[in-house]
Amino acid sequence: AASADLVGRVLSESDVDPRLTDRVAGLVLATADHEPPDGDVAAARFLDADLAILGASPERYRRYADDVRAEYAFVDDESWRAGRGAVLDDFLGRIRLFTTDGFHQRYDADARRNLRDERDRLRG
Repeated sequence: AASADLVGRVLSESDVDPRLTDRVAGLVLATADHEPPDGDVAAARFLDADLAILGASPERYRRYADDVRAEYAFVDDESWRAGRGAVLDDFLGRIRLFTTDGFHQRYDADARRNLRDERDRLRG
């Protein structure tokens, strides 16, 4: 929500059309749950692109996961493992990680492997 507010404020101050500003802020806000509105193909592609890192090589994904942990360095390890584990389990419990067929075919298997590996590392 803070990122959506920020992008909305920055675009508004840049004299961007208010409809475009609202659209971009809405797309950023949708990254909270990665569920595009029904029939919104652009949002589906945007959200899939945002999740594409999940299907990166194991080495690249691990750097990403380390960066996420660094972003939340203020969270103690026990709370981090519980919270991050819940996020990983949520993703792994989804029938599809990616909405669009192209992203699903290209990234789903690798993403699930990366998510399982990270979850296993968290559990020790």
